Amino acid sequence: MKIFLFILGLMIAGQGICDEIKIGTDPWCPYNCKGGKKEGISIEVMRQIFEPHGHKVTVKYIPWARAVSSLKQGTITNFTSAAKADCKECIYADNPTTVMENTIFARSQDSSPWEGLQSLENKVIGAIYNYTYGDKLTEYIKKHEKNFKRVQISSGPQALDANIRKLAMGRIDYTVDEVTVLTYRANELGLSKKIKPIHTISSVPLFLGFSPKDPKGQEYADLASKTLREMKKDGRLKKIFDKYGVKCPVCSK
Repeated sequence: MKIFLFILGLMIAGQGICDEIKIGTDPWCPYNCKGGKKEGISIEVMRQIFEPHGHKVTVKYIPWARAVSSLKQGTITNFTSAAKADCKECIYADNPTTVMENTIFARSQDSSPWEGLQSLENKVIGAIYNYTYGDKLTEYIKKHEKNFKRVQISSGPQALDANIRKLAMGRIDYTVDEVTVLTYRANELGLSKKIKPIHTISSVPLFLGFSPKDPKGQEYADLASKTLREMKKDGRLKKIFDKYGVKCPVCSK
């Protein structure tokens, strides 16, 4: 009887340890890569944090706006590579996984200098619904998002592709996104020679974010914080970035 109770206790304890960490995110390669041979930097980081502790990490690709609302409601556990402004009430790891360099892109043949928001006068910029691009540009986009002649908003899993193609075809004058992500995707689409980065408008640290509705949200964030510090120190984080051929802006020298 004692042996049976001991085994039962181990089984119950094991069930408590193994959680499903549900990630909700949109495709944002090389950080979140849907359907490719590689899962993406952020997904690999999440696996290294949680799987050694017996947790199961699952990924569901959904539009970013839905990922944000789902995290707020507690129907998912985590979104990856997020700016804290995306969900102010969410729980975050205390150190970033990367730094997002929001960059303005124009067509390759466009020689106009970038002179701040005044460069957008009589121009059209493409953006992604519910993304943040630094305070001033985000405010501009929200102010004019219903004016199709000034701002064109794309949403859904193909939002980035849509903005790249519209820019390459001359349907918009500018687009903005994280420089590594946009360049990586433009290369895959065969459009990298038709567009160019012209100005880094903001640099924003990105964090692993957890649901404020999840009773273990703070516990997960604490584990992520601790493991990320270890991964930066021992070189594991840089090794993941190197695998994708991109620079790790938060790794120790």
